[in-house]
Amino acid sequence: MYYIIKFKENKSYLSFIVDRDDNEVVITYLFVEEEDRGKGLAMGMMWYLYDYISEYFPSINKITWTDCSDKFKKNDNLYIKVGAEYIEDGYPEMVWIIGLKNVKEKREKYKGEFDKYLNLIRLKK
Repeated sequence: MYYIIKFKENKSYLSFIVDRDDNEVVITYLFVEEEDRGKGLAMGMMWYLYDYISEYFPSINKITWTDCSDKFKKNDNLYIKVGAEYIEDGYPEMVWIIGLKNVKEKREKYKGEFDKYLNLIRLKK
């Protein structure tokens, strides 16, 4: 099933597919409007996704995607900040394992950056 996490009424969104056959979630696209960048919105949408999958699809334990960002392999990469890892060195495919201790620790570290957006984010199926 295909879902979209949308911020307010603007064009910022995160889309993903729940693949029950492979027991994973695949992020298909993450976009934040230029005026909203650098404010923690993308991180908010990522954690919203993480919480949503944890609650409604407890048998799914990983989220995957391809890092096409300008921050590929850089320390300030959003995906690394949330605890995701590159699957193979030198390639952009990433995996985010749900429930790992390091992911929970990262969430606490960056909690203040995204909490303010959680009530503005909506999920559409």
